[in-house]
Formats: sequence, C-alpha cells, structure tokens
Amino acid sequence: MVLSESGLDFEFAVGTDGIKFDDAAFYRRQFSKITYAKGVDFVVSDRHRIYFIEVKNCLGHETENRWRIAPDNTKRGTAVTAANRTLVQGRESLDQEVADKITMTLACLAGASTFGELTKDRLKTYARENFRSLSNKEIFVILHLEGNFESKSRSKAMIMKGLQDSLRSKLRWLNCRVSVVDSNTCRAYKVLRS
Repeated sequence: MVLSESGLDFEFAVGTDGIKFDDAAFYRRQFSKITYAKGVDFVVSDRHRIYFIEVKNCLGHETENRWRIAPDNTKRGTAVTAANRTLVQGRESLDQEVADKITMTLACLAGASTFGELTKDRLKTYARENFRSLSNKEIFVILHLEGNFESKSRSKAMIMKGLQDSLRSKLRWLNCRVSVVDSNTCRAYKVLRS
C-alpha cells in the first residue's frame, strides 16, 4: 500500500490497512466543522499495531520553518523576521501541533466508529474496524520530518530527539510509542523517491 503526502510517497508492508485521514469524507464534511479541528495525515494499522503519522516535508523551506522545530513554541516569536511574525501567530511548534492532531484524530475516530453499517464512508468503516480494538494494539505516533535543520550547535538528530521527548511528554495520557523520523531513520515504512 502506498500513501502520498507533501510530495512524498510512503510504502507500507503487505497486510497493512491505512487511510489518508485528513482527506477522508467524514473528517472533511462532519468533524472539520468543529472549531480548530485537525487530524494527522495517515492512520495505518495491521493486526498488532496502529500508526498515527504526521508528515512535515520542509525540504527547501527550512528557514521559514525553523521556529517550528523548537519545542513548546519557544522560538515562535524570535525565529522569524518581523515581516513574517504575523504568519506564525496562532501556529504552533511541531510537538504541540502533533499532540493536538493526535487528540483530535482519536476524537474523530471515536465519533466515526459510532455510526452504523448503513454508510459506505471509508473513514467510518476504518474506525469501526480499528478504533474499537485500539486497546488490543500497540500504538505508535510518528512525526515524519524532512528538512536540513542542523546548525553549528545542534545536529538534526538532536533536534528530532528534542521534539520526540517533548511530544512524548505531551502524550503521557496515551499509552503509545513516539518517534520523530525522516526518510533515513524510519522503520515502519519506506519513503519512495520520485
């Protein structure tokens, strides 16, 4: 199975089932009517695991996204020029954004799973098949971050670890494993090069 997001193609193992979550009809038509509704890019599962995956492809746009890699919005007001500051008002660092998206995605799946068999909506079907069995699956939260963010004082691995630790702290309420990866470090799927 191959799913695409932000100019990247992700290939998942045979036997997995997945959905491009934020493009699903139920999410777009019903759930997105909630103020500040958001969701992850993919939800992918197999018999034993479920993956919530958010993709951020910042290649070529690292400068304008540098503030987003600092946990807890610590660089939101300082990592951009005054002219661009209005663009980041109301936006969040990646750790906060992904934590919010996980929370909202789970809420959306809970709602979608309550609908009966009369619908052919893919998200509703996926939610019925997977959400109710969530307690029997290992849960993975993955932020897939592409971009050359290293600096003289911090390597990309350090940056990814900082985001991962902060995201893990924000998701303590959920029994899950948290990873921040890129195309060189991911293990749950392959990133196909065009």
